[in-house]
Amino acid sequence: MKKLGIFIIILVLAAVVATFWHRTSRGELKISDSTIQVDIADTDALREQGLSGKEALCADCGMLFVFDSASEPGFWMKDMKFPIDIVWISAQKKIVGVENSVSPTSYPDVFYPKEPVLYVLELPAGFVLERHIDTGAEVNFSL
Repeated sequence: MKKLGIFIIILVLAAVVATFWHRTSRGELKISDSTIQVDIADTDALREQGLSGKEALCADCGMLFVFDSASEPGFWMKDMKFPIDIVWISAQKKIVGVENSVSPTSYPDVFYPKEPVLYVLELPAGFVLERHIDTGAEVNFSL
């Protein structure tokens, strides 16, 4: 019985550590006149989870994916419940492409940037068009 109690305590501690281990940090970024509050996905686990399972994003909120090196990462809409804009951002923090209003029904399609990126920003669908954000725009943030 004592061993079972110790085992349960270890399981609870592992669950608590896992919860905090996979928490995103938060930040703020600016594109033109728009300020966006972002959750930062900078680990494999956080990038894999992304916005999957969330109900929605607030109007000025997003998720910033940060990669270890510039690449052409693929994004899909698995387990997504709402459409998003996907913004591809170079290592120089310039927008190099956008996927507008990507629907959850597009799954299992995978979306890729046309050139290597270091960052990917997911925003509520229509954000890019409503805010007149164009390819070449500078994205300002510090991590």
